[in-house]
Amino acid sequence: MVTISQALVLIQNNSISKDKELIHVKDAVNRVAVEDIVATVDVKAFDAALFDGYLVCGKKILKEPLPIDLKHHINAGYIGDDNLDPNDAIPINTGGIIDSKFDTVIKTEDVNIKDNKVHLKNKIQIGGGIEKKGSLLKEGEIIINKHESVKADHVEKLIMSGIYNICVLEKPQIGILCVGDEFLSIDKVNHVTSLYPSNGYYIYARLKEQGYEVNDIKVVGDDATDIETQIERLLQANDYVITTGGCGNSNKDLMQSWVTKSGFKLIFNGLFTKKARGVIYAKRNNKVVLCLSGNPFAMKECFELLTWEMLRSNKEGETSDD
Repeated sequence: MVTISQALVLIQNNSISKDKELIHVKDAVNRVAVEDIVATVDVKAFDAALFDGYLVCGKKILKEPLPIDLKHHINAGYIGDDNLDPNDAIPINTGGIIDSKFDTVIKTEDVNIKDNKVHLKNKIQIGGGIEKKGSLLKEGEIIINKHESVKADHVEKLIMSGIYNICVLEKPQIGILCVGDEFLSIDKVNHVTSLYPSNGYYIYARLKEQGYEVNDIKVVGDDATDIETQIERLLQANDYVITTGGCGNSNKDLMQSWVTKSGFKLIFNGLFTKKARGVIYAKRNNKVVLCLSGNPFAMKECFELLTWEMLRSNKEGETSDD
C-alpha cells in the first residue's frame, strides 16, 4: 500500500509512450505538449491604448487644455501618421498604437470638451492608459512547458503569438471494464433491486468531459476466465484499461490474481487516503491497467486522485517496464 504522493511518483515513473502529431491549436485543449513552446514575438507587439479616449503629452495637458486634432483618429491596431502634433489631443480607440511623441491616454469620461479643446475633469497619471509592449508575453517566454496539458489560456496566447500549429502526444485510447455478477445490462427493465454498472458510465463521462478518447465500456461477471478475456480484448485496441470492481479482499475479488498471472508488472496495490482503498496499477508492454474499487465513493476518490496524472504522464518515445 502506498500514499497518494508515492502513487503519483510511481505513475510518473511508469508511464507509457505515445507518438507525436502536429495539430492546429484549436484542437489542442487537454492535449500534452511534447516540447516547450515559446512566444515568437512580443505580445503586445506595441504600446497600445487601454481604453477609448485621447492620446496626449501628459506634461502639456497638465499645463493647459489641448485642442482636439479633428483630422486624425487612431483606431485599434493602427498608428497615426507622422504629422501628429504633440500639442494636440488625438482621439484614440482601445488598442490604438501609441505614437512615440505621446505618453498618456486619458479616458473620455475624465475630460470635458469645450471650444474643441480637452479640459481635464479628473486627475490623471502621466504615462497612464497605455498597455506596454510585451506586457502579455515577451519574445522567448515559455507559453506551454514540455509535458504540460494545453488549456484555453494557452490557446489564446499561442494565437496572439502567431503560433497556429503545435506538436502534441497522440491521444491515449481508453477502455473501461465493470466487474461484478450483480450488474444488469443498462437496457434491462429497471427493478427496484437491480444494480447497473453506473461506475463505468461515470468514468466514461468524466473522461469525455476532459476530451479523452473512450472506445468501449464492457461488463463482466466475477469469473477469472471472462475477466482475462475481456481485459485482453480491451488491451488490443487501447493504451489504458480502467476497471471498477473486483479489487478488494473477498473471494470474488479477482483482479489481483489476474494481474499476477497475466504478466503485468504490479506497480502498486492499495492506496492510503483517509482510509485504505483497493487500487491496482499495473503495466505490461506499454499498456496500463488501473483497477478501482466497485464502491462508488472509493472509486470516485481514487479516480480523481490518480487518473489525470496517469493520462498526463505519457511520454514521447520509448519507455521501459523494467
